[in-house]
Amino acid sequence: MAGLAAVLAVPAFWSYEYKSLPSALLTVLVQFLVIVIVAVIAWRRTTGDIEQRAPSARTDTTGARDCRIWHTYSHVEIEAQTPNVALVANLSSHTRELANTLARQGYVVRHTNDADAMLNMIQASSAAWDFLIFDLDMSDGLQSSVDDLMVLRQTCPRLPILLISETVSRDDTSDHRRAIGDATLRKPVSENRLLAGIAAMREESAARQF
Repeated sequence: MAGLAAVLAVPAFWSYEYKSLPSALLTVLVQFLVIVIVAVIAWRRTTGDIEQRAPSARTDTTGARDCRIWHTYSHVEIEAQTPNVALVANLSSHTRELANTLARQGYVVRHTNDADAMLNMIQASSAAWDFLIFDLDMSDGLQSSVDDLMVLRQTCPRLPILLISETVSRDDTSDHRRAIGDATLRKPVSENRLLAGIAAMREESAARQF
């Protein structure tokens, strides 16, 4: 192809008053130009085929967007009879303190910020859980949390529920929030108040059974 182009091009160059250049030099220049053009065309076609065949690379950011966490806290060897506590709250230093306090008391604490998943798990096997601690401040949708807890109370009436929130003015161990929980503690919750709140929660839960 290059040779043919060169043969055709030489008379053209001569016709445009390039008679001062030797025909051999013109032939070399034209051949080189044709070779470069052919190489560029072939490279572009090859690159295009590779780009069409290659699958597009996508980064899965689902986990990063959802940021769902599942942590287990335990200071004892986990056995079948070890009491499980469900802790639904956002991850924070205060949450870790609560979980570690419960772990020192011999509980296995299952902590998550995925309220729906945890509540579904409890409803599927309520007998496996000793009680639930639910942080009412973990999202802006308070009414949604209240609705979910009311459903849980209906489906798992024997499950004790301890509520925590920084929006309440004081600890409340009355039956004021019986529809969604057995006791409410104001955050931050100290170890002594947590243990007292658990005792009050159990007492209120037992009273509900009669």
